[in-house]
Amino acid sequence: MFRKALLPALLLLLVGPDWVAAADWDPYPVPADPGVGKEWQLLPVSDDFNYSAPAVGKSEEFNSRWRPSFINNWMGPGLTEWNPTYSSVEGGNLVIRVARKPGTQEIYAGCISSHGAFEYPLYMEVCAKVNTLTMASAAWLLSADSTEEIDTLEAYGSDRPDQTWWAERVHISHHVFIRNPFQDYQPLDAGTWYRDGTIWADGFHRYGMYWRDPWHLEYYINGVHVRTVSGESIIDPRGYTNGTGLSKPMHIIMDTEDQDWRSDNGVTPTDAELLDPARNTYLVDWIRMYKPVPKKVLADIETSGQEIQLAFGEGVPFSLVDLVASEQLTVPLANWAAVVTGLQFDEQGMVSVQYPMTKDLEFFALRDAQLGATYATFDWEEHSGDWWVAYNQTETNNGVTMIAGGRTAANDGGDGFGGANGYGFKANYAQDAVDGTLRFELSNQPVQIQLVSINIRAEEGAQPDSVYLEGLANGAVMWTIDPTNDVGFVRYNTATTGSLALPIDEIVWHGPTETAQNPGGTLWDNAIDDITIRVHAP
Repeated sequence: MFRKALLPALLLLLVGPDWVAAADWDPYPVPADPGVGKEWQLLPVSDDFNYSAPAVGKSEEFNSRWRPSFINNWMGPGLTEWNPTYSSVEGGNLVIRVARKPGTQEIYAGCISSHGAFEYPLYMEVCAKVNTLTMASAAWLLSADSTEEIDTLEAYGSDRPDQTWWAERVHISHHVFIRNPFQDYQPLDAGTWYRDGTIWADGFHRYGMYWRDPWHLEYYINGVHVRTVSGESIIDPRGYTNGTGLSKPMHIIMDTEDQDWRSDNGVTPTDAELLDPARNTYLVDWIRMYKPVPKKVLADIETSGQEIQLAFGEGVPFSLVDLVASEQLTVPLANWAAVVTGLQFDEQGMVSVQYPMTKDLEFFALRDAQLGATYATFDWEEHSGDWWVAYNQTETNNGVTMIAGGRTAANDGGDGFGGANGYGFKANYAQDAVDGTLRFELSNQPVQIQLVSINIRAEEGAQPDSVYLEGLANGAVMWTIDPTNDVGFVRYNTATTGSLALPIDEIVWHGPTETAQNPGGTLWDNAIDDITIRVHAP
């Protein structure tokens, strides 16, 4: 008979509330969604600047996170010359000042950058008061090779009458570069200049950015979601990243700049403005950084002799985890031994496991499944011939086989077997009321997969919302993708509902059918292509 056992250390680890001292940002919940079954974990680089760091020498606490300079030896754009003595921490703020470099037109300015570099998924938010100069007050991310950049805050707060347009706006954008020969892409649509009637230099405001994946950015101001950019067509339409998007680790930078595109046109601070302490100071009250991590789950613990039974709840339905163990809490979780692998939560978010107790003291936790991951991409290039005889096709990549079913056909795109133009095809003949399906096998065994990305071209005709994809696990819908109608192929790497991180065993492709509104109405532009998946080994 099992008996209930109270194991405080083990329970502390499994339930594990994060305890941290109160911070300045605590009243403000993170506005971005961490995803299904995820929660936000604060990163140690987060800083509320509630300490002192003089302009010269700084302090141990400052130096543990920051360097008082740029990420390399570059001294700044235009007339800017970054100087380590123009940043300090005082009065609960990071203080970044500027001043004229004696005998020149150049401007000394403060700049700090993080020692560490950070990868997606990542939420960054600063609470800041920009200066009232024509210079930029900025908080941004930049890769070590300066080819990928994300701008969380870039504001020009001058109170000159001819600068009101800029004072009312915040620039929220990103860049991808080729350094030699130099090429620069950034979105130029009106949405990159956010405006809601605020004069941004008038007070402190919160500027947030969620770097969800290489092809998706979200921007938040004062806790309000104000902009999303998603997909290759706006992240990197010129292919400067060679198909990888914003994927490189990036350093945090907070600085002030006199940028040449403004100073070359005579928009630069006067000596009087630079001397005015009410104008020449950019203040950062705090910066916080988060990663989405799996939510901690609750465990019931029962023991009998030399056996322990752990029953976990509140997990993500159908997600895969490993039970890991360690004799020491100080060992990083990534180095704990996996003692039971490939556990799967059921539809109620429950999973239980029995394990022999062989040690006097042992700690247990759950970790994302580390099963041998195989990636495969299917481009529909293993077919030659007419699409109407190409149902139930298979295609293999990296040892993984994709099996098309229902009314999913293969189209060679006119260039035959092995050509680059193939795609999955679904016309809306009357008989195509049958959905298309995709399943996957590894070593002739069905496998669960995670969809990484897929290109979809949708034509709905007179039936709005009739084209969509569903990811199923044991018949339950884990996610949906509702593609944009009549815009050609678009790459999707996020779900409309649910999360693509959830394992599935089938993709179902819904499409329009022949109706009175589409008499005899064959629609020829419903297609899927370049399906990239991550496979969980059987």
